[in-house]
Amino acid sequence: MPAKITEIKCKRCRTMLFTEEASPSLTAHGQAIGVGARNTRCNSDVPEDCLFLAEDSMPDWIHEVVDRENWTKGKLHCPLCHARIGSFDFVSSKKCNCGEYVPPPIRITYSKIDVPHR
Repeated sequence: MPAKITEIKCKRCRTMLFTEEASPSLTAHGQAIGVGARNTRCNSDVPEDCLFLAEDSMPDWIHEVVDRENWTKGKLHCPLCHARIGSFDFVSSKKCNCGEYVPPPIRITYSKIDVPHR
């Protein structure tokens, strides 16, 4: 039986934005969600209201937006309905409160997307 593909969709129009398999979701500490995500030495309260994507696995449509903004800062919108779903920031390198981790540059807000229950 083939593995089920987890589709992340826009909450407003239900357009598929990316799949977990092609673009794995990360915590603010850059670890895959659900795979030892809390096994860090950081004791700060990292917001759990978003997921992050690494720049080497971002979907093509996000790559086009980032290219258009010259790899600086910007907002991410659904390619179909244009609802805001997140942002990216390749300029600032703000660290977590623990001072050890820098969140990945692409941030997707959970309240703006549909993520199937795992």
